[in-house]
Amino acid sequence: MATTQILDTYSYEPFTQHAFYREVNQGLVRQALAHLPAQATDQPLCIVDLACGTGAISELVLQELACLGRSAHLIGIDSSAEALERAALRLAGTAVTFVQSNLSDLTPIIDHADLIFFCNAIHLIPQKETLLTRLAQALRPGGLLACNTTFFDGAYVPGTESYYRLCVRRALEYLRREHPNVRPSRQERAQAMDWLTADAYRHLLVAAGFQPRVFGVHQGHLPVQAWRDIGSYSGFIEGALPGIPLPLGAQALRAAADQVFSEMNLSFIPRSWLQIVAAR
Repeated sequence: MATTQILDTYSYEPFTQHAFYREVNQGLVRQALAHLPAQATDQPLCIVDLACGTGAISELVLQELACLGRSAHLIGIDSSAEALERAALRLAGTAVTFVQSNLSDLTPIIDHADLIFFCNAIHLIPQKETLLTRLAQALRPGGLLACNTTFFDGAYVPGTESYYRLCVRRALEYLRREHPNVRPSRQERAQAMDWLTADAYRHLLVAAGFQPRVFGVHQGHLPVQAWRDIGSYSGFIEGALPGIPLPLGAQALRAAADQVFSEMNLSFIPRSWLQIVAAR
């Protein structure tokens, strides 16, 4: 399947359209902007949206800046050319520059930034301390890093653990019933499944030269459609059902979400995001 088709069919984008997702990330954006000092000159702020994808966070940043009456030049960085094309269309006519780059090649792009957003992605990075050190170097003294994740040890709200176990069980039952020759891999394991505790993230930040300013948890309420959407995302499929082809994994996880919500008589599942704002 072509890269663009994968982006279309197994994209993270539908998950970002839910109200809880906007609320969680808008909360982080507002907290980060509130910690920026007042501008002493007419020089616009330099703000970076790292791993910006199709521009959901960039859009929130621009909206909040407008509400505050602050000016900034926003740089959106992502490794996917297709996602950046969509981001550029989404935010056409705004003060945003989009750059295609890997996380290892940031030095020529970011220099003395006032604020870097790195939302919903840090759990995917194997060498987190190396990246955090690189980001500290890209910030001006006193500059801020704002990041969050819902893939950390603490994301499951107490009492909801049975949902996750049952959902995976129902997805595996679906595969055995509908596709008996398909089996998940015992060898493959997605990086997103290696979750750190909040304390571990705090230690990594301090080791990289940051001082946490905001360090807390925001709870979102995810309806069944959100679980269907995240169950259709390639990264989630690879973590929940490693080795299963994306089309079959998506079918199984969507069917499992419907079945478990019905079995447990649920209207939503609460889930926690770790929200961090740290200063260099």
